[in-house]
Amino acid sequence: MTNTQIELLSEKGKQVMELKKTLLEKRSNPLIYSSLIQTIDNNKFEKAVQDSLVNDKCNEKEFELVLMKYKTYTNTEILEKEFTKLKDKVCKELEKNKMKHFYGDISIGNGGIYIIKKLGINADYFSREFRLQKREVNKLLKGDFAEEFATLKLNAVIKDITEHTKRIDKAINGISFDCSKFYHDEASGYYNIDFKILIKYSEDYFKIPPLKNLVTKIQDVFEIIDKQYRRNVRC
Repeated sequence: MTNTQIELLSEKGKQVMELKKTLLEKRSNPLIYSSLIQTIDNNKFEKAVQDSLVNDKCNEKEFELVLMKYKTYTNTEILEKEFTKLKDKVCKELEKNKMKHFYGDISIGNGGIYIIKKLGINADYFSREFRLQKREVNKLLKGDFAEEFATLKLNAVIKDITEHTKRIDKAINGISFDCSKFYHDEASGYYNIDFKILIKYSEDYFKIPPLKNLVTKIQDVFEIIDKQYRRNVRC
């Protein structure tokens, strides 16, 4: 499968990035460096862009993050549109295959889309696990124990999932895994960690065979997630 990517930086963005690279390379050559600084002073850059350009402590990656804040230097609008189309297509195909309890998101910085599964523990879990009545559970949730216990339990789930998904991570180009930090969703009452499947954007996924192959691999990951979650949480 060809991995057709849309470049993050626009032509203007690439030109400014090239200028930054040259500045960093020519720091030890005062004559060339001064000439480049003069060129920058004669251009009308945004203050944050100019400050980062002339700041030798700002590396290329950090400078790219500055450029990403301005539409003139990036293809952000195009990327958002294309990534959203891919996200919707993948999610729709997963739903056709009876996959549930997931959602999609896009990541401009990571060059693709996320398919995300929430792994959570709530009051019902504590009631079952410790055989508590509702009043006892409510009391438990007010202290630190519930959050500390949920943190340990969910991190154990993530550890097992990560171990079992290593072979998939290595086998497929353009797919990798990540997870969120532990957090408490007050609206739902759940303690959560999100397991994220990052899929690098490729135009090939708009074709049926590559899309179906991708969805099959995601389903394999979902099966691992569900199995390890059930094994650890005993829901």
